[in-house]
Amino acid sequence: MVALTVLDAAAHTQIHVVPADGGDPTALTTGTSNNRAPRFSSDGRQIAFVSDRSGNADIWSVPASGGGPRQITNDPGDDLDPEWSPDAKQVVFASNRAGATLLYLVSASGGQVFPLSAGTGPDRRPAWSPDGEWIVFESGREGLSHAFVIGSGGGAARRLGARGEPEWSP
Repeated sequence: MVALTVLDAAAHTQIHVVPADGGDPTALTTGTSNNRAPRFSSDGRQIAFVSDRSGNADIWSVPASGGGPRQITNDPGDDLDPEWSPDAKQVVFASNRAGATLLYLVSASGGQVFPLSAGTGPDRRPAWSPDGEWIVFESGREGLSHAFVIGSGGGAARRLGARGEPEWSP
């Protein structure tokens, strides 16, 4: 399956899934909200996405087979860039909830949000290492955008030599 963002007839963005080998797309979200940035969980059963259905950008999830969306984060700040942990138990995301755009962790079922990165940011586009021990992300904390890595339990972030949008090797 492939998850994608589709513009509906009312100019709202919706999450759809379509078989990779062809077939009809299935809408997983509908209505007057804008839904974007779909990300499959590592087990393929859930899709996390960003939606403004609560009034601002929050993280939601929906079963990949269809069903009702469930809110994971709820904050007046904008929550963006969701990425599932390899065991599908946590979601890392970027948020400006504390002023600067930093990274946070939350259980896949929602609940208490834990700060992961610190500083001035902006920290965006997190990606978990395949073993779940590390999170690589893009940050403009030193002026230009560079790749940084941080332990999935927090700690000091370490700058890597690369610039741009980092991604782990499988």
